[in-house]
Amino acid sequence: MTWRKEILHEDEELITRSQPHKSAAIAPFIVLVFLFSAGVYGVAFWVCVLLSLVGAFKSFYFEYLLTNKRIISKYGFFYIRFREIPIDKIDNIICWQNPKDKLFGTGLITLFGTGIRQTRFRRIANAMDFKHAIYSQLSTEPERYFE
Repeated sequence: MTWRKEILHEDEELITRSQPHKSAAIAPFIVLVFLFSAGVYGVAFWVCVLLSLVGAFKSFYFEYLLTNKRIISKYGFFYIRFREIPIDKIDNIICWQNPKDKLFGTGLITLFGTGIRQTRFRRIANAMDFKHAIYSQLSTEPERYFE
């Protein structure tokens, strides 16, 4: 049984899930390969190594779940942490995308609400789909977004 099944309550249903986009690791890796092939091993090379490792870590060890009752974010490597946001506490959602984000389908989602602090999901894959899925759960007569 995966952690996704264990964390859901009996009357809860998984709507969608997302992760940070793989471009967080791929873009610095491409620059890293270019610098390696050019024979550059200075500070820029090691910065790209570090950015590639951080991007790979984020794309593999962060995950976001949307259920019909809450949003769950899981992150961590040695210590797994969960953060839960009840859907009924969310008032507003902002999805910000620059031209590069639109090309890759990524974006920054910011949640505002009553009794919750401002929460951001950075470089989330399929950002607009995730935002629309949240809005479908917030509406008074929710329609299934992915049917």
